[in-house]
Amino acid sequence: MPVEHSHTGRAIRSVAEALFYRGSPVPNERIDFIEREMLALLRASGLRARTLFVLCLFALVALAPLWVLRAPPLARLPLRTRIRALSRMEDSPLGAPLVLAVKAALCILYYEQPAAAAELGVVQSCLRQGALPPREVP
Repeated sequence: MPVEHSHTGRAIRSVAEALFYRGSPVPNERIDFIEREMLALLRASGLRARTLFVLCLFALVALAPLWVLRAPPLARLPLRTRIRALSRMEDSPLGAPLVLAVKAALCILYYEQPAAAAELGVVQSCLRQGALPPREVP
């Protein structure tokens, strides 16, 4: 399902591509999933939560390039420069709250995806095979 690329969606996408890069670009379907799910979550959120997240996101997109002495917005920067900008901003006492707020929300969505969770060695079931005896159904 294609994702509508709004300003917020593009901002989510540019941050997610940099946050989840691990030596090779993140597959587009994962970034599409994060963008689509985050936009749906924002639509379903209350006004205060939505406003706070969007303000953090746009502050991050506008300010992160300054940590690598580049002009905003973040999406204009090459991927490696975006990664460096977010990393430096996260290491700063002034920038860390913005980066961590956005990062927390995006990580929850990213690691909901089975393939992403499997890369970390996450087991999808909380029970081991055969850990409980089979129940009898009356």
